[in-house]
Amino acid sequence: MSGFDIAWLDLRAPADRAARDAGLLRRAAARLGQVEQPLVIDLGSGTGASFRALAPLLGHTARWRLVDKDPLLLAEAARRCLGVETLAFDLGQGLPPIGGSHLITASALVDLVSAAWLQALATAVTRTGAALWASLSYDGRLSWTPAHSLDEAVHAAFDSHQHRDKGFGPALGPDGVSHLEERLVQAGYQVATADSAWRLGIADATLTLALIEGIAHAVQETCRITDADLAAWRRFRRAAAATGTALVGHRDLLAYSATIV
Repeated sequence: MSGFDIAWLDLRAPADRAARDAGLLRRAAARLGQVEQPLVIDLGSGTGASFRALAPLLGHTARWRLVDKDPLLLAEAARRCLGVETLAFDLGQGLPPIGGSHLITASALVDLVSAAWLQALATAVTRTGAALWASLSYDGRLSWTPAHSLDEAVHAAFDSHQHRDKGFGPALGPDGVSHLEERLVQAGYQVATADSAWRLGIADATLTLALIEGIAHAVQETCRITDADLAAWRRFRRAAAATGTALVGHRDLLAYSATIV
């Protein structure tokens, strides 16, 4: 993982910054503030978005290990996030060692993985005693203005695609956060979630256009909508991108044990 290029990650970065729940972010930082030289391990790090969101709240004592299978993304992360350690590792093959960590972070990952993968993550996290901050997981909400008659059908087809194998086995898609929350609560963790939806407007037209293309490509692969109908929906959405709005639902999750490790 990650399977995303630098251009896409940079394009979505402003929307991600605006969407992440600030309350959970502060609570994650406050928890690490009780630990001297905490170790943070970021899974599927990309270019280091989780680091850039959280590191300013932690000071310079935290140690970071950024994990991704893409060497180009890791090289860019090392350039942008001074002082981090990087680890090339394919999360589709399992989890890297997380022993000794105080916080595990992941951005836009939980919706891509399988139930078995999340169970392994929950088991590893709770065994270690680390906290977990998982941000920007797609939760199944998708809406547009102005409306189009095919919006609902496109949405249903897109969500069906989100359950396909993304390299981790059959993906949980929009059910990922609730599944992870249940596993962690069963293990005795305290869990809080919060809304982190993208709310895109006129200023986000370039991202909206890229989002439309990505959704259309995924929907086409499902064969649930005719090519002609999908092309009509795509033309309408592209024409509306400069003046309309889009909401893409995400949720953030923070989980921790009663004990500071």
